[in-house]
Amino acid sequence: MAEISGSQMVDRGGALHVVGRPSHPILTCAARVREALDEVADIDPLFATTEAKKAMLTELTELADRMVALRNDVLAAADDVAADTAARRTANWVADSTREHPGRVARAQDLGETLRVRYQVLGAAVRDGRVRMSQAEIVVKALDKAPPSVSRELRKRAEADLVELAQKWGPKALTRLADRVWSHLDPEGFADHEREQLDKELREAEAATKMTIRHRGDGTADITARIPRHYAKRLRGYLEAFTAPRRETALTAAGVSIFGIESVATTDEATGAKLSHERVLGEAFCAFLDAYDPNKLPQHGGMATTIIVRIDLDDLRDGLGVGLLPDDGTIPVSEVRRYACTAGIVPAVLDGEGEVLDLGRTQRLFSAAQRKALALKYPSCAAQGCTIPARWCEAHHAGDPWCEGGRTDLDEGVLLCSWHHHRVHDPTYENTRHVDGSYRFHRRT
Repeated sequence: MAEISGSQMVDRGGALHVVGRPSHPILTCAARVREALDEVADIDPLFATTEAKKAMLTELTELADRMVALRNDVLAAADDVAADTAARRTANWVADSTREHPGRVARAQDLGETLRVRYQVLGAAVRDGRVRMSQAEIVVKALDKAPPSVSRELRKRAEADLVELAQKWGPKALTRLADRVWSHLDPEGFADHEREQLDKELREAEAATKMTIRHRGDGTADITARIPRHYAKRLRGYLEAFTAPRRETALTAAGVSIFGIESVATTDEATGAKLSHERVLGEAFCAFLDAYDPNKLPQHGGMATTIIVRIDLDDLRDGLGVGLLPDDGTIPVSEVRRYACTAGIVPAVLDGEGEVLDLGRTQRLFSAAQRKALALKYPSCAAQGCTIPARWCEAHHAGDPWCEGGRTDLDEGVLLCSWHHHRVHDPTYENTRHVDGSYRFHRRT
């Protein structure tokens, strides 16, 4: 233990703590907080009244924010600690001493230095609890967007205005207001500056655009992409177009909901557990690929983009085999049949010696006019009890499967939602089609 002006430093689980009589007011504050926390460490808040819990949550959230602000301020004023310990930055020493994530502490030091040096009015408001840390980050981001032509006086006015707004509005509303601060205070200068910044961001985003697809070997693949933000927004809009119509209607055949939006709980068929929004978007992405007409893609060798799946004739008839993809991957026969209705996949049927018996026809998708006619006949999914509207359904060849010679005729078409279209081709389910064209499903026993 090393004595430090009337106090002592002790090692508790790898971190240094002050005991005795601290000599600095901030150390005195920290010691009092630690002592108070020790007093309530064994108290369970479960049995507190609802009103008491409300007060606890409010007080503790505000106190925690102020403690973080104070820590950040000390970080910004502690370059001598880095020099004394030969650390690259004070944040590195703190992270090592407290077992905290280095990047998180580094970001805290950056914010502390910004509030201490550049935006002192905002820093004072954060330290005395008038502005939350999350709000401070929003304000700093907005102030940093100031056009180069803005005067020092105008910068101070913007800082004061945003500090005042932060005391009235939460992060979401504050973000909208902060984004408009320079367009209000310096409209001409900001317009030119914003245009230059957006052009620069777009050029950098285009230069950084990339995508990788890695097959994991377990039937799944990881897709990692970095694309310009406006394309990402378009993609999210497309995917949410598949999820939004399901927000009020659960698919009832198996008592589960396959698609949903972020605010709506969806469940897994097998476990009944809620699906994450990421899972829902993943399902929507697959549905998006299923729904896209491959004939609208660029031509390859004079034909629309097509994937040919090889499949044995007996396997196709039995519905129990697998199809071989061009990359030597495999998919179940049930999926081959379903894809033949909606996707850019054509089955190549082989005999026992591998000779091609039949190469599926590429003109197999129902036309827009046919789909409109089907929508009149089937205003919603043809499965009994399902109310998914026709515009979100997929066209299915109800007679002979297309891959077995079925025709893409109006009389052969029926509309099924994505869930029930999967079930039609799922060998674990039996289906019965009634005279009115509706379907009823039963799990095979």
